Amino acid sequence: MDDVAATRAEYLFHQSWESLCSAAWAVRRERHIGDLAFAVPGGKRCTSDYYPNTPYRFASISLTGAIAT
Repeated sequence: MDDVAATRAEYLFHQSWESLCSAAWAVRRERHIGDLAFAVPGGKRCTSDYYPNTPYRFASISLTGAIAT
């Protein structure tokens, strides 16, 4: 780690949790859309107060085997 990175890390280490979270959310809002989308793959029905999935919308794939070297 160079001196600049060490200085930045030291600065962040001494910040409050609230200021770090606030800064992180500000960056997130600046660089990403406002909605978060989640997917629950598979054939099983999953419903919560916030999200009902659509069974069989995603293919369930399992890969097994040895890695070729």
